Amino acid sequence: MAASIFKAVHASAEGSKLGDPDLQCIVCEEEYKDDNPPRNLGCGHTICTSCLDLLIKKHHKICPECRQPFYAREASDFPINYPLLRLARSLTSESSASQGIQGTKLRWDNRVIIEDSEFGPIWKPSPFEYTCQITTPKKQSEFFGMKNYIAYTVTPSFSAKHVLRRYKQFDLIQEKLKNMFPLVILPKLPEKQILGKFDDDLIEYRQQTLQAWVNYICRHPILSQSDVFRLFITVSNEKSWEADARKMKSESLVQRSFFSDIQIPQSTFDLEKMDTNLESYVIFVTDLKNSVKELQAASLVQFSKMQKDYMLDQDVISQALLKLAQTFSTAACEDPEVPLLIYRVSEAYSSLSTLPVDEVQGAWQSLHDYVSEHFPFIEEVDKLLGVARKNVKQAYRLEMSDYEDARASSYIFLAEVAHLKHSFMKDIKKIVRDVLRAQFEFYQSVTNHLRSKINEIMNDGKEVPSAPSLDLLE
Repeated sequence: MAASIFKAVHASAEGSKLGDPDLQCIVCEEEYKDDNPPRNLGCGHTICTSCLDLLIKKHHKICPECRQPFYAREASDFPINYPLLRLARSLTSESSASQGIQGTKLRWDNRVIIEDSEFGPIWKPSPFEYTCQITTPKKQSEFFGMKNYIAYTVTPSFSAKHVLRRYKQFDLIQEKLKNMFPLVILPKLPEKQILGKFDDDLIEYRQQTLQAWVNYICRHPILSQSDVFRLFITVSNEKSWEADARKMKSESLVQRSFFSDIQIPQSTFDLEKMDTNLESYVIFVTDLKNSVKELQAASLVQFSKMQKDYMLDQDVISQALLKLAQTFSTAACEDPEVPLLIYRVSEAYSSLSTLPVDEVQGAWQSLHDYVSEHFPFIEEVDKLLGVARKNVKQAYRLEMSDYEDARASSYIFLAEVAHLKHSFMKDIKKIVRDVLRAQFEFYQSVTNHLRSKINEIMNDGKEVPSAPSLDLLE
């Protein structure tokens, strides 16, 4: 019955055309429009208003994708998916203006284009920016339950759909991207794990690492627009996208094509000037390595201090003052208020060790983790610089093929460095601000705590208190 209803829905849709599958209804394959907006079902899947109305009228209230039942009297009972509708509007408008036709086809591009800017060569900015979320790791099985693995949910921001991907599939796409774009820096995936791969801690760590990997790909102007990555994050049929992803040339031919197909600004290429420019980057990359290592070490020290040393320091001071108070209380003392005062100060330091340090500790850890994750990128920049310098040196022999390779690798290096610098500076600015803010708020809490203790001590009664007993001090 379900099949007949879906066929009837499909037959009732006039003028249907195959656009991007993520911007069209999964039932009628019509693209979402203002007069037929997408609506979110309770299960999270999306279909167009017309199809939802027809399903309700036919009393077949089951999600066509996950088969979960829903309850509604009319389509308007479900909310419109406005982010998806806005995306459909913008792409329809863009396509109409550029091609004179209606449609919502996302434009993905495997071309490698470098443009000139006031700061030098840069990658052509992405025409379509998006993000991806890695969530909900699930244990799956194959071969009739004989082999188990963990699959992660991958959801691109431009789609209401998600796909499931296992680690080996991330590894496959990593290799394909490396083959397609051999001089573009790729983040590293977590190491393969044989033992303990179903441990919760390992799954959580791998999910975080895969999320960082996807974040980098999505932010890269070239990698994010490649068809092979688009297939990876959108096509749910594993055999389909894996078959398409494997339709690649050999690595040597791909690299040859990569050099020859790259589009570089048609400005005059000054070999000597480029050689000088690349040599200047030798110092920059070396200094960047050293400064990042120092920041990595310093943030780790601060994290360790907030984790244990800070509390230990307060306890040491508190215990020393406590012993002094005990000493005065056991001997004749001209001023009996002194032991009590020392004891109260000891108590103030002891209570300092109970103040929460999670936020400032977390801020230092975030800084440490970020620079640790990005240090391998700097090493890759160093390797890329070596390739460009080698090709420039060879080009001095006036061999045309070497000259073209020198031109391409030099521009690729400069564009890649510009992208990494932009991303790094944008991220590090926010992270160091968060560290400073967390540090300030922590010391402010320390100040407020000490102020309250001082007020308690100073506002004690006018009567001179007697020294605390040994039992109290203990």
